[in-house]
Amino acid sequence: MNRKFLILFSLLIVAIGISGILLNPDKEIPELLTQTEKRKERNIVLAQTRHDLTAGRLISKEDYSLQNIIVDESSDLVKNDLSHGHRIDSDSIDGDSIDGDRTADDRTHDHRLDGHLLKNNILAGSYITDEMLISPSSREFSRLNLKHGEIIYKFYITEKNEYLLNTLNPGDVLSFQLLTLETNKTKGMENGIAIDSKSMNSKQRQKYSLNNVIPDMPILSIKTYSPEELSVKNNKNNKTEAYALGYIEVIMKIQDLEFIHTVEKAGEVFLTPKSGDHRRIDLDDIIPTLQTIRELRG
Repeated sequence: MNRKFLILFSLLIVAIGISGILLNPDKEIPELLTQTEKRKERNIVLAQTRHDLTAGRLISKEDYSLQNIIVDESSDLVKNDLSHGHRIDSDSIDGDSIDGDRTADDRTHDHRLDGHLLKNNILAGSYITDEMLISPSSREFSRLNLKHGEIIYKFYITEKNEYLLNTLNPGDVLSFQLLTLETNKTKGMENGIAIDSKSMNSKQRQKYSLNNVIPDMPILSIKTYSPEELSVKNNKNNKTEAYALGYIEVIMKIQDLEFIHTVEKAGEVFLTPKSGDHRRIDLDDIIPTLQTIRELRG
């Protein structure tokens, strides 16, 4: 009797189990889907230092490399993501790649850290985070980065010098140069800056020279106006003047600003990338035969 009861009880349990499986075949599937939905992924951009960096340094493109990767939202790497805080365009960076060939368009997107001030010391191979950086546009940047007697100056760039907006990056160095017509060699200033005096006799010896007035101006930021911004500025602009396509902000000494206001009427001024050579360049140095021809003609 007990054996029959146990057999019947066992069969009943098996029947209940089978019926449960048949009546609820998809019960486990929603649970698996729920777990999958919880594991969401996101695209992040990481900036990794190439070498040790010290606090107070202005970041340049040689100091870091960018990497675009896809990680789980719960990954510890998410806290190092820079794609939002500094508007780095992740689409312009090769996935899973630190270094690679970059076009001019890429340069406008993936060097947004350039020119930022570093708050902390960072070891090579570490990730740079938003908390470590101070934007050039912030008041804190001016307070911490500018030395006594220094200012931030903005050069507006017209179409003639548009290449500067396309080729330079924050962290690069800009030079301020002056092209002059030296009408009397003995009257030139000792530092090579000669004044263009059109009223002098044309028979007097004339000589063009390019003078590096301010050789080293670190670039803080570069702004290229959007088509919409250009449209507004063009409508407001006096049609007799060339309107700016953008601007470049640099650090300079107050004395340098005085130089600019002093010499800007003495000849034609140029902004050029730093060449590393501060020598005065004379036309005779570029075309040596020109002087000989000029002397033969009297």
